[in-house]
Amino acid sequence: MSWLRRMLEGHEADLLALLLAILYGLPALGYPFGSDQALHAYIGAGILEGQVPYLEGGEDIKPVGIYLVHTFAFAVFGDHQWSIRVVELGTVLLIGWLLARLVREDGRGWGASVLLMTGFYYTSFDYWHSAQQEVWQAALLLAAVVIAMRDPRPGRRALASGALCGAAFMLKFTAVVPALGVFLLCWRSAGWSARAALTSFARFAIAGAAVVAVATLPIIVLGAFDAMWETLWDYLLHYVADARRVPSWIEHNGRGYVWITAAAAGAGWAASRGDRERATVGAVLAGMAALAWASVWVQGKFFPYHWIVVVPFLAGLIVWAVDLSWQRVRSKVFVAALVVALGFVLAPSWTSNSRWSYRAHTGNLVQYVLGRIPRSDYLVPFGRGPVVYGALERIGLEVRDRAKPGDTLCVTGFGASPVYQVSGLRCPSRFAATHHVYDEHELAWPEEYEQDLRQHHPTFILFPRPCSCGRRNTASRSAGDTTC
Repeated sequence: MSWLRRMLEGHEADLLALLLAILYGLPALGYPFGSDQALHAYIGAGILEGQVPYLEGGEDIKPVGIYLVHTFAFAVFGDHQWSIRVVELGTVLLIGWLLARLVREDGRGWGASVLLMTGFYYTSFDYWHSAQQEVWQAALLLAAVVIAMRDPRPGRRALASGALCGAAFMLKFTAVVPALGVFLLCWRSAGWSARAALTSFARFAIAGAAVVAVATLPIIVLGAFDAMWETLWDYLLHYVADARRVPSWIEHNGRGYVWITAAAAGAGWAASRGDRERATVGAVLAGMAALAWASVWVQGKFFPYHWIVVVPFLAGLIVWAVDLSWQRVRSKVFVAALVVALGFVLAPSWTSNSRWSYRAHTGNLVQYVLGRIPRSDYLVPFGRGPVVYGALERIGLEVRDRAKPGDTLCVTGFGASPVYQVSGLRCPSRFAATHHVYDEHELAWPEEYEQDLRQHHPTFILFPRPCSCGRRNTASRSAGDTTC
């Protein structure tokens, strides 16, 4: 094993930081599904069964990328709610490593970067607002930035970064905003000439378009283009127009790390004076954070998880400042561990549950794993408004115990969608959740949904209470023979 010893030699501090980062993120594997994750997982599982997104395997207003992430998680780790959390943790660790490669070309001190990113992410985002498409969108955009900054080959630089931005676009269309910054970096690296601009743009755009085509072509070939267009264009325009202000992540549980980032950025600017290359890295991180911020604003919703796309670049500024201020890898790891420990101790309350935090969740999970509290007590904090996960799990288990092969389930509304994964049943309609069906739009979705249920009577129907749509109740009750 001498080869392994030689390979690890000099990286002891980084490996220790990696271990600490993994341990810090492990409690998140105990998170249950929120409504978004449950619906994305439902569609992703349908892909594994040969169903087509938008047409028969479930309908939501996201591009296909997030469903494919869940498909991958289920294919590798099995049909578990923690499967997507394992993929998420790996992605967060990868983001930390990419930040180290951006801050320093040799990536020296990557352990501190991984630890800082992990602490920033898991301290700030709760179970409802994590494992969202933004974390994979952010990873792809950051990888594109690293290639645009560090790859010495102009042709490959534009092609690879364009392909990564195309993949990010298939996770969320707003990726086009920070992708503009990535293109500018490719242009800068190729020289600021008009010819370089045209060449870089052509390669960048062709690669991005190719990825989009590869992702959407199977859906088109399988006859789901009209359904996809109706969802991602006709309805999405209505949804975006209905902009509304909700409590922002920055106003709630991100404020502390934003202040740390601001202080770190100031220290970094002071330390980088006279070092043009290192100052450029700081400027790129700040510029990409601003573009990612703009991509949140154009959505007009300001849900807490929308801000995840900004976090890697904010964390990158902290990594950049630490790297400038401390030369020894051990010192960087110590500072990173101190910052993460401080964030854990002073952990802000969850957006979904103002009486809970990541620190409280970690303690609760330890008690549950050691057998000191029952699962029902462990699940108590996982609730948002009328959506209480513990109750949904009990319903799902009861449905699973009663179900026979071939039975189906219809869940009205949106918040109760985790029942699908717990029960293992599928919906006879492509509208596995009805929150968009009965939204105020001019599409024929309500009629289609009601016709689906009349033609294919679901065995079980779940009505979340309180139910706000009388039409939905009437239509569903006329279609089923068993009501949960």
